[in-house]
Amino acid sequence: MLTAPNLEHLYDDHASALFAFLLNVLRDEADTKDVLQELFVKLARNPSLLAALRDRLKQKRTSAPLFDAEGFRRALEEVFIMMHKQA
Repeated sequence: MLTAPNLEHLYDDHASALFAFLLNVLRDEADTKDVLQELFVKLARNPSLLAALRDRLKQKRTSAPLFDAEGFRRALEEVFIMMHKQA
């Protein structure tokens, strides 16, 4: 169950990144604050939702490009090589 200290820890760890992401999408600071608050209240009231999100992330971690550090390294090296050749 998501207790108050757990929610506080979750907020402390992720609120700034979520705020930046949402601000980029919404382009309005007041709306961003409202949406972020709604999200954390929803998670606090529905711990099974948080558990489901965590499970989904764990599953996607094995296949999502975001988590493919080796693929990212290869692509970055290719970009650097192309840049070096063009210089």
